Amino acid sequence: MKFTIEHNSGGFHGHQLKDYFGALAIAKILDLKYVYTPYKYLDFFAINDGEKRLRIWLRKLPFPRQHLTGPHWDGLKTYAEFKEQVELILSKNEKQLIVFENAFRVHPHQALKWFNDGLIQRNVFQEIVQETTAKYQLRHQLREKKEDPSVIEVAMHISRGGDFNPLAFPEHFEDSYNVRYMFSMEYFMRIHQQIREAFSDRELHFSVYTEERNSEGVIRAFEGKKDVSLNIGCNRRKPDSKLIENIFKAFVTADILVSCNSSFSTMALYFRGDKPTIYHPHRHMDNLPAWPYLKTDEKGNFPVDRLVQEL
Repeated sequence: MKFTIEHNSGGFHGHQLKDYFGALAIAKILDLKYVYTPYKYLDFFAINDGEKRLRIWLRKLPFPRQHLTGPHWDGLKTYAEFKEQVELILSKNEKQLIVFENAFRVHPHQALKWFNDGLIQRNVFQEIVQETTAKYQLRHQLREKKEDPSVIEVAMHISRGGDFNPLAFPEHFEDSYNVRYMFSMEYFMRIHQQIREAFSDRELHFSVYTEERNSEGVIRAFEGKKDVSLNIGCNRRKPDSKLIENIFKAFVTADILVSCNSSFSTMALYFRGDKPTIYHPHRHMDNLPAWPYLKTDEKGNFPVDRLVQEL
């Protein structure tokens, strides 16, 4: 049985990568064969490299198919719900084409928990990380060794933009692992401080990325710090594709990635192999292995000793 993914639930790069990984996790659990529908918007990310395309006549002409439609923004939350939703797939014949669309998802971190709980047989999360990393490295010819290995490169993403508005979106600022994804500068400065102190005997370089809109607090916090380069990007409503691609590559190649609860930087985790990522747990990214994923609390504290031990 084959499947494809229709990216039709809206959003930008991070959101649509989430659609892709969420559908891929389901397909791997069910052992479906992937054929992709061409989609130039995500071509840079190399996720479809080496995959067979869905033939044009299958896309345009009537053909036995089943559409699994969301939205399930937070994923199918339990294994029981997943089994109930996919029961129809398992009962169809081998020639059925399954179309995942409109955010029909199981987040890979959910599949990881099911694997650890013995509910499924494959470590889907690890498979996705390994395959995605290999494709991206091959496409962009990333070198394994840095030009100057003595310098630790840290990429830090600080989401701001139009969503940074507590009056319009109070839920974005709630102190909850399930909702919050906007943090004060104290959160990011605490992470910066811990890394800086932990590697006081090493040369560090922080590249901080944020949008122009609502960037004033970010600029004030880091301005004048010798180990920090501020990168003020375009606003989301006026995206510059080349700039976006360069920022994402910086997220992928950094020795340490500090993501925020933005889809754009958390999705970079799947492209980084075994390089460490510091993240805040939330409903779209949680229960990850203790390494190379370092979980913060609400104040930005994380297991820095583990980072020093492994790096």
